[in-house]
Amino acid sequence: LIPGTKYEVKVGALSAAGPGNFSEVINRDTAVIVQTTNIQVKFGPVSQCLSWREDDRSVKLSVLNQTLSEVLSSGCECSFTISNSLFECEENQDRSVVFIAEVMYSSRLNAPGPVTAIDSWKNTSPRIVFTGVRLTVDSSCPPDLPSLDAPVCEVIVIPPPESPPSDSVAIALGVV
Repeated sequence: LIPGTKYEVKVGALSAAGPGNFSEVINRDTAVIVQTTNIQVKFGPVSQCLSWREDDRSVKLSVLNQTLSEVLSSGCECSFTISNSLFECEENQDRSVVFIAEVMYSSRLNAPGPVTAIDSWKNTSPRIVFTGVRLTVDSSCPPDLPSLDAPVCEVIVIPPPESPPSDSVAIALGVV
């Protein structure tokens, strides 16, 4: 099915006695979108990020993929696939780890997506447990990662526009 395309559907039954009547034509459009997004979740504290992310890496990735699946299953009105998951360490942040994954999902138009689901979840102060150790999710890290090349947990701040010098304002207003 192609998103945005209208389809006409008739439903009918067939049994040993022969075919039954068909239903009235049902018009439906496929307002379902398929997208890919990169997400990130920062958590800690860990003793040293570089060594933490390498020890039992596959087990830890499995735990995070399962956690993310649970979050998306309950908070995202979508079907999804998680891939390319990995751990990153932020520069000068040795006691925290950032989990990054690619999420391909399909959902109805305007339905809550993965980023919304993760954002809502991380604001509940969740904890992730690895081999008995509870780590806290950092709510200051935005869940949306613009690209896999972007700096992790970068909070984009748009500065206000600079105001022009006061004399140029006076000239623009015709005041001398």
